[in-house]
Amino acid sequence: MLSKQTGFTVIEVVVSMVIFTVIVIGSGMLMKHSLNVQKEMNRSTFISNYMQERLRLIENAASEADICTQILAIGSFPFDGAVLHIGCAIELVEITNAAGTISTGWPVIAVASSQAIAQACAEGTDADECYIIGR
Repeated sequence: MLSKQTGFTVIEVVVSMVIFTVIVIGSGMLMKHSLNVQKEMNRSTFISNYMQERLRLIENAASEADICTQILAIGSFPFDGAVLHIGCAIELVEITNAAGTISTGWPVIAVASSQAIAQACAEGTDADECYIIGR
């Protein structure tokens, strides 16, 4: 008499283990990427809020040049185990309304890991490691 055996073959078990492993590794990689994006967003938010607060503290400066002088006087600040440096430049902005066109200076603040990079970013050079406020 023939007995009827039930269960999975070795091939079926191996294939299901491979599928399960791919799903688990993919989920882990997705979680790691999400955490890195979240960390970078938190970093950007903190730096933006920090620099906006500094702008609020000096909003009564006499001229645009005074704004950059006061911002640059802040120097650098520690953040997340690193020291970040501040650069400032004034960008000329033309505002047109019914009365005509007005030219005014607009402060552009950049934060980076070195003073030279921060200043270059504030003056208009694009760099991935800069956080720019005002442009």
